[in-house]
Amino acid sequence: MMSDTSVDIQLLQPTGTPGSAHEYAYQNSYEVTSQQLIMHSGNVYNTFDPYATALAITDTNTSWIGSDEAASTMRGKHSDLAGHFLAPGFVSLIDLRDTDYASLRAWDMFHQGIMTAHVLGEAEAVKQFINDCPQGMDVTSYSLVSLYEITGGKPASHTEPGLIFVADTPEAATEFFDLWERLDKPRAAFPGLRLYVPQVISQSDIPRCASAGLPVSCRPDKVSLPLADYSSAGIPLSFALAPQNPWKTVRAAVYESSQGISARAAFLAATRGGMRAAGYGHLGMISMGLPARLAEWSCTTLSVQTPDSRIATWSTDPRSRIPQLPDLKSKHDLPQLIRLWTTAT
Repeated sequence: MMSDTSVDIQLLQPTGTPGSAHEYAYQNSYEVTSQQLIMHSGNVYNTFDPYATALAITDTNTSWIGSDEAASTMRGKHSDLAGHFLAPGFVSLIDLRDTDYASLRAWDMFHQGIMTAHVLGEAEAVKQFINDCPQGMDVTSYSLVSLYEITGGKPASHTEPGLIFVADTPEAATEFFDLWERLDKPRAAFPGLRLYVPQVISQSDIPRCASAGLPVSCRPDKVSLPLADYSSAGIPLSFALAPQNPWKTVRAAVYESSQGISARAAFLAATRGGMRAAGYGHLGMISMGLPARLAEWSCTTLSVQTPDSRIATWSTDPRSRIPQLPDLKSKHDLPQLIRLWTTAT
């Protein structure tokens, strides 16, 4: 079990919302209740302005992204990021039947930057996870769909809002796609269905997986995967993240996969990709008007990274205005979480 960390949990409250009634399980947490919070002197990961060093939050939404110079003229509560990397919180599929997750509490993962959890497993384990969930962490539970239900063309009655099929072997994935292709309008029969494929999808099944149009979650830090093939086929990817440090999964997707993807694509799968898989494609990123669910990280350097710069989808030249991410080449020097900025859930 993980030891408790000293990560700051900063809960954003809408203006006028009383906070005294809340009790938090964090020694270093406090509430930001001013109408506008301005964070400056950092590196803000976003696609609006890749050189942004400052960000403003009005109530609980990101309201502005820009430079320190502009931020210095703004009224509100100012917070110095001290050169840290500010990014959207991680989004992870969590299979509580997996021993990597079963021994951990929800807030252990929260303190590693996993701010949104999509959980599956035995009913009692899922219930316990949700009961232990800290304020500020969003949790959605998923029901397992069986091949028998796929064969019947409709799911059985489930209490959870989400449906997921787990193909834990390449053969199980093949059997799933065989059945899926026989169904009449399968996506109408199984709305919101997603796949968890922790093992390698066979080369012959990759185009079938793409044609199915279902979001696919995988675990590249556990199994070497041909992620570039998945991505080029058009499979929408998200991750089951390493609970001890989600950056391990992002790094593995770039440098430890049989066919790695760029750090930008890997980080997208670890954030916005997870929200897309749950049907919230507009979330999981830093953008004006969206809820501020942010993680602040300490890292040594930032760069644009690909498995092989000779075949990069995006330019690795700093002048290309591609948002930079923490350098993940060394597995011994991954980013360290400083604090989380989130709303009370």
